[in-house]
Amino acid sequence: MRFKKFRTGPIRSRWTKVTALQSNKHSECVIITHPFHPLTGSRLKKSSSKSFNNNEILRLETESGKLIAIPREWTDRADVDLYQSFSDSPPSLSFTHLLQLVEFTNVLKQAKSKKLKG
Repeated sequence: MRFKKFRTGPIRSRWTKVTALQSNKHSECVIITHPFHPLTGSRLKKSSSKSFNNNEILRLETESGKLIAIPREWTDRADVDLYQSFSDSPPSLSFTHLLQLVEFTNVLKQAKSKKLKG
């Protein structure tokens, strides 16, 4: 009979835990800023984080003690929006709007060429 070899030592988690030294280093409270999230504006304690598909996911503790996972981009820890960092007002056209404009002009060109042919 063969015995299964058990792992010895600590079990590693993919979550990065926040230690006392880290929490003293910088504030570990996070504010949810996503406009459609039910906890928008709530200040929650960060308990850990992990990276998933090149996105940082924060594990936050609610006032009731429940742990929730939120993308960092939905919080005040999100990267700075380059459009807003260079001006006080939001951009008139975002990259998505410009792509839609290109698609629209292509449709107009195709319609014009069909009209000329027909």
